[in-house]
Amino acid sequence: MTGKTASAQGSGVVDNWTGPYLGLTVGVNSSNTYIDDDASNDLKLDDSGVSAGVVGGYNFAPFGQSDSGQWLVGLEADLQNLDSNDRKSNASLGAAKQESIWLASTRVRAGYAWENVHLYGTAGLAYSDLQVQTVNDKGDDFSVGLALGLGAEMVLTENWTGRLEGMVYGFGEEDRKINNSDHDIGMGVSVVRLGVTRRF
Repeated sequence: MTGKTASAQGSGVVDNWTGPYLGLTVGVNSSNTYIDDDASNDLKLDDSGVSAGVVGGYNFAPFGQSDSGQWLVGLEADLQNLDSNDRKSNASLGAAKQESIWLASTRVRAGYAWENVHLYGTAGLAYSDLQVQTVNDKGDDFSVGLALGLGAEMVLTENWTGRLEGMVYGFGEEDRKINNSDHDIGMGVSVVRLGVTRRF
C-alpha cells in the first residue's frame, strides 16, 4: 500500500494531488505593447507564437480530505521561451521595437481537487526580459509584474497529470521620454498552454 493511498483510506478518496511535481508545457502566446501618443493613434506593438517551457511546484492540503475531495494550496514556478519581436513607427514617435526571449513567474496556486480533477486559480509575480526600444533608449531589459491565471488538471495515470491553463502576465506602465515629450508604455503577455506533470 502506497503512502498516498494509506493517507486517504479514512475518507475513501485517493490523494492524487499533494506533494512535489515537475513538468513540461507547450502553448500559444500573444505579447502586446502600446505607446500612448497624443498627437496620433497609440502605437501598438504585438507578436504571437508558440511557447514551450518547464513548470514545477508543491501542493498542500491544509484542511485534509472530505468524502468528496480536498482543498489544495501550493507554490508554483514556471519558465518558458517567448521569442517576441515587432517593430513599428509613426510620424510623432518615430520607430519603436518590442522584443523578448523568455517569460517566467513564481505564484501561489489554490483550488479544489476531486479524485481525478483539480480546478484552480493562481496569482503571483511575473518576470521577463520584455523591453521596448525607442528612438531615445532601449529601456530596461528586465521587467517585473503580476501573473494571474485559471486552470484545470486531470489525472492521467498514477503519477502523471495533464493540465490546460490560461495565464496573463502584466508589466504595468512606465513613463518614458520620446522626442522630448513624455509617453506611457504598457507591456503584457497572455498565454494558453497545455502541460504534463510528474508527481513525486
